[in-house]
Amino acid sequence: MLETMKRILTMAGKYRHKVTIGIIISLLHSFFSAMDLFAILYTSFSINTLTQQKIGVAAAILLVGLTGKIICKYQITEHISGSSYDVFYEKRLEAGEKLKRVPMGYFSEKNLGEIQMAMTTDMNALESSAMSVVENILGSLIYAAVCTLVLLLFNWRIGLITLAGLGIGILLLRVVQENAKKVMPVRFQAQEEMTEKTLEFIQGNMVMRLFGTGRDGLNRVKEAFHKKQEADIRLENTAVWPISFYRYIFRLASCGVVLIAALLHVRQEMTFPICVMFLFAAFLVYSQMDGLASNIALLRIVDTALSQVESVLEIPEMSGNDTIDKIQNYNIELHNISFGYENRPIIQNVTLKIPEHRVTAIVGPSGSGKTTLCNLITRFWDVQQGAIKVGGKSIRTVSYEYLLHNLSFVFQDVMLFQDTVFNNIRLGNPCASMD
Repeated sequence: MLETMKRILTMAGKYRHKVTIGIIISLLHSFFSAMDLFAILYTSFSINTLTQQKIGVAAAILLVGLTGKIICKYQITEHISGSSYDVFYEKRLEAGEKLKRVPMGYFSEKNLGEIQMAMTTDMNALESSAMSVVENILGSLIYAAVCTLVLLLFNWRIGLITLAGLGIGILLLRVVQENAKKVMPVRFQAQEEMTEKTLEFIQGNMVMRLFGTGRDGLNRVKEAFHKKQEADIRLENTAVWPISFYRYIFRLASCGVVLIAALLHVRQEMTFPICVMFLFAAFLVYSQMDGLASNIALLRIVDTALSQVESVLEIPEMSGNDTIDKIQNYNIELHNISFGYENRPIIQNVTLKIPEHRVTAIVGPSGSGKTTLCNLITRFWDVQQGAIKVGGKSIRTVSYEYLLHNLSFVFQDVMLFQDTVFNNIRLGNPCASMD
């Protein structure tokens, strides 16, 4: 639980200071929330000698608590929840820049569903939930701790029952998290497969209709839906008994507080007003901890979404010089290069020169490595052996943006962006006129 919060703060980056201030304000919010208990406590001690003045003091305590909660809640929203949009705006830009600099091999090794999940579903889940989870869990824990401390100070027996309930509850929530860690990757894999199969079905619908295989495609989608359903049910089942037992423990602890308080009152070791105060306090603590279970369920999703987004942000980039190191000419030289996909060699020990101002044709049968050779020159992949030079400089030392700025590439497969034909044509030169 604390580890996940630490990861959220790390991801906050330059907004971490703002979020930290929000957490400190959350501590104050918990203190003001506990003033309800202080008002009950004050009234209980004065129940036999209540005056208009004492009632006014109790009302003032409640008013200060309410005002403090409103102010703190506004500041928490500003510092924690508000920061969430800034943090994940930056993370989306960071991920976009990262994906521009990774080898094209990454996109062939990782399925589209995984990348899309990280950039859309996972990022959206973190944006809407990550910061609020921090706020709600910390708030509930601190409030419960303050109330438990008050109970311990006034009656150690009732305080110990409350403390034991809290301790067992936190251990059970830990069990929920550990179980979720085992199942969540399976669920996310099923969700990625579902996304991938759905996209495949939509994009390939025309081809499947032409060949009369639409039912086969739909069956693959249904199978992916079924796997996702099974993974969801399995995840819920891992949390059912710990969460049920978690709530049962608090109900049992509440009964224990009622029993001890009533027993102490019967023995005349505790006045009736103080007895009632303890009952109120115990139920205030457990209502907070009961709400914590819902946030722990959300924390499971946040924890796995963090892992998915981190996996994208931690992709190793292609090495290169960030400064523009201009080349003197456009002669292309390949020196004894070798390259293959995974364990399948494609190009072995190739050496050639492509002089500038000339037309050079690379001819060969399908699958011989012609497109791969061009992809290596544009540095969509890095060679595994040898070196590629442009103008006498290794393309590994030339700025990646500068290299691509001086290369034009017409692909076999046409990719049209969701824009006008005009903008698709002038994609390489946004300033081009209509003429």
